[in-house]
Amino acid sequence: MNIIQNLVRALELVLVVEGKKALDMLLKEFSSAVETCNEKLRRKGANLYLRKRHVVFSKGKKYVYFRTYWYRWSYVDDGGTRKLKWIYVGKNPPDDFADEDAMACFKHVEKNPLRNVRFEVLPNNDVLLSKEDFFRLKRFFSGFRAFLVRPIE
Repeated sequence: MNIIQNLVRALELVLVVEGKKALDMLLKEFSSAVETCNEKLRRKGANLYLRKRHVVFSKGKKYVYFRTYWYRWSYVDDGGTRKLKWIYVGKNPPDDFADEDAMACFKHVEKNPLRNVRFEVLPNNDVLLSKEDFFRLKRFFSGFRAFLVRPIE
């Protein structure tokens, strides 16, 4: 048996029935926190924007990363019209930005429970995720039925 087959066999997954509802509530809370941070940044006059997710399409699949991504914005003149230009700064705030109020907000957002969690929402709104990630989010799935799923040998 090769290494990949051993890894697949060792992977235990959890199926959460109608788990998309819990994820939607989590995302709403996270989105609200990010919008609060962005509002604070706007009031301070900073040309920074905190993006809450990144979507990538690869080989027919959609991958969504729930993390914070920092961007700077500026207007550029493009032949008589002003266009908004976004410049990716990184996953952490830029070194030249040290506003305490906005940094406290950022630290709160960084506690996002979906950070580094991999899951798949199935067409019937069930959620499939690793056993490890399920236990990290267990309190959010309280009241939902969950089943341990093991690959067939």
